[in-house]
Formats: sequence, C-alpha cells, structure tokens
Amino acid sequence: MIRKINKDDDLLKVAELIYDTDERLFYFLFGKREEAILKLAELVKREGNPFSYRNVYGYFDGKEIKGILIAYDLEKRCTKGKIKDFFEVFSFFKLVDLFVKNILINNIINLKGLKGIYIQNISVDKKSRGKGIGTKLLEYFIKETEKKGYRGIYLDVEKNNRAKNLYLRKGFKIIKEKKALMGKFKIYRMKKE
Repeated sequence: MIRKINKDDDLLKVAELIYDTDERLFYFLFGKREEAILKLAELVKREGNPFSYRNVYGYFDGKEIKGILIAYDLEKRCTKGKIKDFFEVFSFFKLVDLFVKNILINNIINLKGLKGIYIQNISVDKKSRGKGIGTKLLEYFIKETEKKGYRGIYLDVEKNNRAKNLYLRKGFKIIKEKKALMGKFKIYRMKKE
C-alpha cells in the first residue's frame, strides 16, 4: 500500500531511507550515519522543511515502511519554515558548516526557475530492492500529480545511478548535466512533462 506518511509512522525508518538515497552526499552534509539519521528524523517530524513528513509518500508492507518518495510543489515550498526547522534541529556551528557546504554543492541543489513538482528523494530499503517498489512509488506519484493537474515533474539523479534508466522508461528526459563546485557530485536534472 502507498500513502502519505504521518507522525505516527516510523519516522526513524523514513530518516534511514532518506540517508540511503545518497549516502555519500548525506555523509558530506550531516556526518556519520547514526548521528545524521537522528537529525534527519527530527526534520521529518517538523512541517516546514523539504524532509517533512508532509512531503513523504511511503510504500508499506503492513505497518513496515519499505520505500519512500519525497516530493513537493516548487511554488509552495516555504523557506521561512525550512530555516526555522533547521535552527531547531542543528547547533549554530553545524548551521554554519551546512551553509558552507551548501555553497559547495549549490550548483546541483539549486531549484531556481523551476515550476512544477520536485521529487527530492526516492529510496527503497536495501532488503526490499529489486521487487519493483521504487517503480510503484514513482508510478503512483505520477498518477497523483496528473490528477491534480500539475505539469512538469523534476528530479535529480547521480550520473552513474541505475535508477536513471527507470526514470527514462517512465518518460523523464535529461534536461541538464550538473556538477558540484568541488566536482565530487555529478548529476542529471530530469523532467517529465
């Protein structure tokens, strides 16, 4: 079953899946896995940031979350809420650290000028991969956005990530190749009309 996540769900599992979306990037931003997952879980609990439970769809097997998709309307995202949530979760020194890292990766995370929906994360539990869960989440989400009349769904995928082929099969097109200032992270920005 696929549905929106709520505060009663296993938000720690959601945070683990977020971290697993791109372990290299999340390690760079938030540090070691265990500590980062606790901080991400705190962000998931809150309402004003991109990781908020309000933006998360879950694939459930009973009560167990097997996969997630995080997405939001680019025109409705709240930067004030994001700042407030990050100030509540992170120390001042970690916020400064995140600010500097944001400058280094800004070229790949910048969403300026995009209109429509942005899929921020798709992740499937490592033990459940290869069972079509990511495909089901993506198909469900595409249908939901079409019902609501949205035009334009964006996502970013690392250049060497096999998921790129799924996105291409589902009608996404590569519209831009991007890399971070420091060159470690190379991604494709993709769009589905």
